[in-house]
Amino acid sequence: QRLLPEPTEAERMVRVHRDDPASWRIAFRRKRAPKTVQDFDQVPERAERARLGSVGFVSGFVQAHTSSLPSGRLQSAVVEVFGLQESPGFRHSGEEFVYCLSGVLQLVVGDERRTLYPGDSAVFDSKFRHRYESAPENPDPSAKLLMVWYEAEEEGFSIQRDEECEVEYGER
Repeated sequence: QRLLPEPTEAERMVRVHRDDPASWRIAFRRKRAPKTVQDFDQVPERAERARLGSVGFVSGFVQAHTSSLPSGRLQSAVVEVFGLQESPGFRHSGEEFVYCLSGVLQLVVGDERRTLYPGDSAVFDSKFRHRYESAPENPDPSAKLLMVWYEAEEEGFSIQRDEECEVEYGER
């Protein structure tokens, strides 16, 4: 028995994500954050996300979009980042596209650092370690980006923190 209903015929062809403030979650918790602040906690209020980012408890929030097709591989999310990340990043199979919506974004892929301004975009092979940060010269404390990615069919969903991938890829 299925927990979720079968998608309608229309949902098999077109899926729409409606903005829902309750879908914002902590993506990158910092080590100094209190134990009450955990990865994947919901933070629907923009002011609370800004507070947690400005006091240095969280470096990023994610709003995953539910617009993927039932048999599709394309995924999307909006990410809001504050300052630098403590984590070296993430890796997974496939490709990733990022579009800077606001602020000044630092995209770090491997050892390459690129600065993106509103309207700029980038594409990269997501098997390389990557992360997003708010650029130091950013006049706003945060940067917001649209992230669209797919994962190679043979590997399935495999996004992991870079340290966990280290053994699998045998490099750092």
